[in-house]
Amino acid sequence: MLHTSLGAIIEDTRAAMRRAPCFQNPVSGLGCKFCGSKRSWVQHLRQVHVFLPRTKTGHDILASGTNHNSASGPILRYCPAILLTLYYEVSAIGVTPMIHLGLFFAGAAYILNGLSFLGVVDARSSSPLNTLVGLFFLAITYQLVWPLHDFTGPEKTEILLVAAGELLFGVTFLYFGVASFTGLSASNLGWFCGWAALVSAAITAVQMTWFGDVKSAALWFVWTVVFCALFAVLALTLERLTRPTGYLIIVAGFSTCFFPGGLLLLRSWELVPPSVVWTVQLSAITLFLLLSIRSSRIAPNDKPHPLPAA
Repeated sequence: MLHTSLGAIIEDTRAAMRRAPCFQNPVSGLGCKFCGSKRSWVQHLRQVHVFLPRTKTGHDILASGTNHNSASGPILRYCPAILLTLYYEVSAIGVTPMIHLGLFFAGAAYILNGLSFLGVVDARSSSPLNTLVGLFFLAITYQLVWPLHDFTGPEKTEILLVAAGELLFGVTFLYFGVASFTGLSASNLGWFCGWAALVSAAITAVQMTWFGDVKSAALWFVWTVVFCALFAVLALTLERLTRPTGYLIIVAGFSTCFFPGGLLLLRSWELVPPSVVWTVQLSAITLFLLLSIRSSRIAPNDKPHPLPAA
C-alpha cells in the first residue's frame, strides 16, 4: 500500500503507538509509567519504529535502503511523521508536570489572595502574582488543546476536561490580577465567579461519575465553594463573608493546591487515600461554614477592599 499524504503517515504512526507497550500508558518527562524505565523520547520513538508498517511513504526520501524491521534502524525513516504524531498524541501527557507545577504555585497565589481578603496585604500588590499564574495556566491550556486535530475518543474528552479546568483557573487568576491592578469594579468579577462556580460544580460531577477520579472531584468541590463565596462577596456584596472567604481561600491554597501539587510533583499523590483527601477538603468547607455562621451574628468591623484578589 502506497501512502501519499502526511495525514496517512500520521494515522500509521498513531496506530503503531497504540500497539507499542510503553504508549499504552501515559509517558511523562520523568520516565515511562508502563515499564518504569527512564527512556528518552528517542528511545520511545524507536519503539514506535518497530511497529510501523512497511510503506514507501517518506522512506524513499529520508531513509532509502534501510532495514524496516530493525529496532536500531534510522529513526529518520518517518522523522517528520513520528515527531508530529508524537507531539499530537503525547504533548498533553508531556505537559503533565507543568500542570502539577501550576497547581503547586497556584497555592502561593491562593494564600496571598486570602491574606488580601483579611486586609493583611494590599489587593493591588497581589496582582503581579495573579497575572503570572494566570498566564501560566493559559499557556498550559494552549499546550493541551492546540495539538488536538480532532475531539473524538474518551482520551480526548479527558484532555479537554483538564484543559477546561486549566482555562478556568487561568482566566480567573488573570482577571483578578488585571482588575486588582486597574481598580475595575468587583461586581462583574463576582458574576464571573458565579458562572465559574457552575462550571466547577459540573467538573466535580464529571470527575466523580464519568472518570471515577474521586480525589480530583474533592478538589473541584472545594473550588466550587470558593467560587460561590467569591460570588457572594463580590457580586452580592455580602460583606460579613469577606473574612470567612479569606480564611477559606488560604486553607484551600494549602489543601487543594500546595500539598496536592507538591505530592504530584513528587509522584506520591496516588499514595494518599481518597478518604483522607475528602476528609481534609470537607474540613476546610466546614471551617468556612462555621466562620460564616459566626460572622452573621457579629456585625463586621472591617470593610472589604475595593477589589480583593482571589
